[in-house]
Parts: sequence; C-alpha cells; structure tokens
Amino acid sequence: FIIYNHGPDLCSHSALNYALANSFEALVDAIYLDGGLMKKNKQLTNLWNNLQEYPLKVQYPNSDRHLIEQVLLLKQLTKFEQDIGVEFRHIRMLA
Repeated sequence: FIIYNHGPDLCSHSALNYALANSFEALVDAIYLDGGLMKKNKQLTNLWNNLQEYPLKVQYPNSDRHLIEQVLLLKQLTKFEQDIGVEFRHIRMLA
C-alpha cells in the first residue's frame, strides 16, 4: 500500500498522479532488479557498459573551445565557468 500525505504540497490531483507514477516506477524497478534483469538482459547490459560518446563531443573530440569567439552564448558561458571555477573542454555541452 501507499501512504499518501495530505499536506499542502500534495493536495492537488496532479501531485497525487505524480506520487502514484513514482511509486509504480519504483515497484517495477524493484521487480526487475530482484529478478536479475541486469544479468539476463544482454542488450541492456551492453548498452549500459558501452555508452556512445555525446554527439557534440564526437564532432570535436579534443575540444570545442575554438568556437567561443564565434558564438555569443558560448562567450556568456565562460562567465559561468569563471564563477564555478571549472573550465569545460566541450563548452557547448553547457548550452
């Protein structure tokens, strides 16, 4: 069974639907994991273990920072990089 809180954050019909959907997803995941899906399903395991490179990274494998001067949005993202203290090799992934 599901205990549903009648607090102010969960008093709408849509909130109940989200709670039920999340509960159903958790139940289905538990059933699959308990049944050993990761061991039995070779395709899913292969997909998980051999992730494909992100398409923007494939286009410029080493870096795409040379595009910063050509694209205003990328210039603006360098400010974000400075604020957080991290410089991304593939800055377009932030866009």
